Amino acid sequence: MNQAINKLAAEMAEQINQNKSEEGYTIICTCLELHHMVGHRVKQDVDLYDAMHDFFEEMQCEHNLFLTVSQYEDIVLDEREEV
Repeated sequence: MNQAINKLAAEMAEQINQNKSEEGYTIICTCLELHHMVGHRVKQDVDLYDAMHDFFEEMQCEHNLFLTVSQYEDIVLDEREEV
């Protein structure tokens, strides 16, 4: 599972870095889309929620991208300065 998550995170990080919004708030995809992407990459017998957690950890620890879930169920990279 780790290799699949690592590869997906690397691909997503590259795409995110190429398409970051100048305003500091970048919508990546929906939660449902991310569930499908992660589920497609990992084995069927792996808990999807564990795989999702591993994906978020990989993005933060290895790619320095802290992704969150918005109120609209979008996965976002929020780099806006706090007011």
